Amino acid sequence: MVRSCLFILLSFCVFVQCQPNRSGKETVEINNDSLQVQLTTITDSMQISWSTLIESDNLKIQQIKDLLKNISQSCKYDKALYTQLLNKEETLLSKRYTDPDSLTNDQIDFYDSATDSLLTDLTLFYEKTHATTCCVSCDSLEKRIDSLTSEVATLRRKYDNYTEEYNALIIQQKEALSTIKSEYKNLKPRQLFSPM
Repeated sequence: MVRSCLFILLSFCVFVQCQPNRSGKETVEINNDSLQVQLTTITDSMQISWSTLIESDNLKIQQIKDLLKNISQSCKYDKALYTQLLNKEETLLSKRYTDPDSLTNDQIDFYDSATDSLLTDLTLFYEKTHATTCCVSCDSLEKRIDSLTSEVATLRRKYDNYTEEYNALIIQQKEALSTIKSEYKNLKPRQLFSPM
């Protein structure tokens, strides 16, 4: 009787040990799913913050164009300086970085330098033409341009925060990501706006 019980118990233990370990496989799949969701979420957040940054910059350029137009319609102004400013404004977009994948420090510095030059000259032009007294809408446009300019650092920092998360994830989880999708093997860290 005792031998029979021992035999049954031993047989049960052997049977359990011989079963495939499904729980380990399921854990890996859950981790991979979680990892893919994490990558997708960070990538989406990064893209949204990039779009917000570009939209803000586009709006600032449009406000600069509107300010120059309103001054030219309402005030006496230096035509040579006006033409110079108009040329700087019209060529500014062609100097801007195009997308996050190709962003470089040189592009950032080049665009920032061109933007600073335009804004400095615009301020001098604004003061020289006494736009506050001859143009009703110019003060609000000038304040809006200042506000959008001051937003740049905050918007860039927000983008950088998501980019730092993305870079850390693709470096730390490189092997795991490559097993999820073949294209994940080619993921590369992205450039930050802030100096590294």
